[in-house]
Amino acid sequence: MKEAIAKMLKKVAVPVVSAIAALLIGIVVIELTGNNAAEAYSYMLRGAFGSMNNICELFVIAVPLILTGLAVTFAYRSGVFTIGVDGQLIIGAIAAAWFVEAFRNLPGVVVAVGGILTGMAVGAVWGAIAGALKAYRRVNEIVSTLLMNYIALYLADYLYTVPLAAESSKIPQTERVAEAARLPVLVGGTRLHIGILIALFCAVIVYYILYKTAWGIKFRAVGINAVAAECNGISVKKYMVASMAISGAIGGLAGTIELLGTQYRIQSGFCADYGFDGIAVALIGQLNPVGTVLAALFFAALNVGSNSMELMTSVPSSIADIIQSIIIFFVVAGSVLMERNFFKKIAFKKERRAME
Repeated sequence: MKEAIAKMLKKVAVPVVSAIAALLIGIVVIELTGNNAAEAYSYMLRGAFGSMNNICELFVIAVPLILTGLAVTFAYRSGVFTIGVDGQLIIGAIAAAWFVEAFRNLPGVVVAVGGILTGMAVGAVWGAIAGALKAYRRVNEIVSTLLMNYIALYLADYLYTVPLAAESSKIPQTERVAEAARLPVLVGGTRLHIGILIALFCAVIVYYILYKTAWGIKFRAVGINAVAAECNGISVKKYMVASMAISGAIGGLAGTIELLGTQYRIQSGFCADYGFDGIAVALIGQLNPVGTVLAALFFAALNVGSNSMELMTSVPSSIADIIQSIIIFFVVAGSVLMERNFFKKIAFKKERRAME
């Protein structure tokens, strides 16, 4: 029991210490630009939590970060490091946009639910392709998912420019989602929609599958040691493909919710780089569903707060990107050092020298 608690504290310590260190370095960077760091951070804090509207906006931005982070987390726990969530997100969103437009005469709830399921299904197929390539042809998943991102991006460009293009628009984009098919707003006068509840529910489901079911044990066994898992009768190839399909479904869900809840149409720049942000969120969250949610909320707070900081001071909002990058660096470095028992070795050397 004590060992489990100590292990958990170590995992929590790495991202917390990394965040604190990054914020301290941010102070130095802000001061070097000739600005007051205390004032800048004050506006950043108020920008993120100073009003109900700001808090709601924080949750809106957190939704795709939570889902893309969960997509990366699930795949990684099964031994697959995917960077293809961007492609899964956009291909799921474009499939949902087709469904919404094709069945717009149906009741709004049916259209919304159908769009979500369609986006998840297409995202799952997209992810499973990369999983099958790795499992059956030994194609490196980093390469295949990266290339599939470009395929999804340019395929979506074609679809919203020609067959799914809005008739009354002069720029390439899909038709605007009808109000009846949009996700319900939770707080009137804000953009906060029911997508945040879906994202949190998805996090609970991912956690439950990975840590509370026999399937989850097999998924994680494949991720820890595929050879040992195979020797114990686990079909590594099947679970590898399944993990990528589930990851793709979550990625497709992220794009669909962003379409139906926030942006309402697809055009150039739709959800740009959310998939790569999801990788950062998953790493900072220690590739754990709970940590991923907390990391996504932290990233969202930085994004919302930095915009307010830029408006009220001369500090650019890009300072948030610097802080995020530093956190990622420290988290990865800290995790590597922890895995190699770096700090224990230092303590052991000190004890040995003291004894000598």
